[in-house]
Amino acid sequence: MAEFLERLQAERLVAIVRAPEADDAVRVGRTLFDAGIRLIEVTLTTRDAFTAIDTLRNIAPDDALVGAGTVLTTIQSRNAVEAGAQFLVT
Repeated sequence: MAEFLERLQAERLVAIVRAPEADDAVRVGRTLFDAGIRLIEVTLTTRDAFTAIDTLRNIAPDDALVGAGTVLTTIQSRNAVEAGAQFLVT
């Protein structure tokens, strides 16, 4: 947790990606990575968000973190972590 907070203070920006479909979220995430954004949260309101999280983790630069947002249940948190989310936001 302390490591994430230090990273958040250093980066000072978390891009929140709320998209209709996973493909849209991945496209936006890729653009954000290319622009130098290193903290990206995919909201679970995105259809098939877990797939988007998994894909973004696979294409993310080594210094990037991908998380899940709008996490409301323990099942969602478990699924997000299994998809590769490195942080969760409720």
